[in-house]
Amino acid sequence: MTSGDQLVIDEVSGGAANRIKVLMRRYNALVFRTARGVLRSDGEAEECAQRSWIRAYERLHQYDGTGAFPAWVGRIAFREAIHMLRAAKRDRLVPLPSGSGVSLFDEGDELVPPQEVGMQLAQVREGLEQAINRLPGVLREVFVLSEVQELSAEAVASILGISEGNVRVRLHRARQVMKSTVTARKQAFASAFSFDGARCDRVVTSVLEIVLRMPAAPESETR
Repeated sequence: MTSGDQLVIDEVSGGAANRIKVLMRRYNALVFRTARGVLRSDGEAEECAQRSWIRAYERLHQYDGTGAFPAWVGRIAFREAIHMLRAAKRDRLVPLPSGSGVSLFDEGDELVPPQEVGMQLAQVREGLEQAINRLPGVLREVFVLSEVQELSAEAVASILGISEGNVRVRLHRARQVMKSTVTARKQAFASAFSFDGARCDRVVTSVLEIVLRMPAAPESETR
């Protein structure tokens, strides 16, 4: 956790509930992608992100500052996503919108005109997301956090509540499955399950509307 995080946490705990939006802007992508690793629906993952931030606000006094705040809020998101999955009693594949129908991962080595680069990357990203959706849940969770969110094995283990050894084993298995499914450029991973722009704004706005009507968060246990 950065010292900046603790300053914001102190402000929220001190009654400035609207300041939680600073933490949300910093870690929205992590929270969303953690949920998305469990829930194969963008809509459900977005709902989970909203729920997770409300839970984080309610439980902010339980954060003692001894561990990284991103891992703490990531664990909340993971548990909330598991709860949603179990409550729905399903684990279904949610198809993403189809692209142009062009094969996405057999691009060859030919040069691509500059005006087509953006479109090609979008196609690669779409196909990559579909391939990630097909991973078994325990592999998908680790893959999204490790390859998409680019967290360390230690951070992923902290969020998922498993050992670093298990993280590495599951990541290896996920990579083997993905290798046999797609051949995507590394640059596509960072943009998969994007949480910029309108989606991020929606979550921040929705959470603030609820939080600002709630009683002040109890003071954090660390100072």
